[in-house]
Amino acid sequence: MSGIDHSSDQLDLEWDTLKNEDAREAIMRHSGVILSEDDPIMALVPLLNAFSDTLKANLSKAMDLFGERSKSGVREVVATVDDKLNEAVRSVSEINNAVTQENIATHLQAVAHFTEQLTLVKRSMQRMTRWNGFFSSINILAVIAIFVILKQ
Repeated sequence: MSGIDHSSDQLDLEWDTLKNEDAREAIMRHSGVILSEDDPIMALVPLLNAFSDTLKANLSKAMDLFGERSKSGVREVVATVDDKLNEAVRSVSEINNAVTQENIATHLQAVAHFTEQLTLVKRSMQRMTRWNGFFSSINILAVIAIFVILKQ
C-alpha cells in the first residue's frame, strides 16, 4: 500500500475515450486495488469516487472564477453608472451657470427635479445590482446543493 499516490485525488483521464485497461491502471494508481479484467463491478466504486473528486475540484474552480468575475463586473457597472451620473450633474451645473437671471427659478426647479430623478435612478441601479448579486449567490448555492445531492 505504500506505493499508492495520495498526492492528488484526481484522475487525469479522458472520460469519453476511457478503455478498460486505462481504468484498471488508474484504479490501481489511485487506490492500490488490483482488479482482474473481468471484474467491472469492483471498478465502479473507486472510479466514481475519483471522478467525483475531479468534478468537485473543477466545480470549486469554476465557482471561484465565477465569483471573481461577477464581483469585477458589478464594480465596473457601478463605476460606469457613477461616472455617467457625475457627468450629467456637471452638465446640469454648466447649464445652470449659463441661464439668465429671469429664468433662474425655472431652471433651478428643473435642475432640482432632474437631480432627484438621477438620485432615484442611481438608487434603483444600486438596488438592482444588489439583487443581481443575491440571485447569483442563490444560483451558486443551488449548484452546490445539486452537487451534494448527486454525490450522495
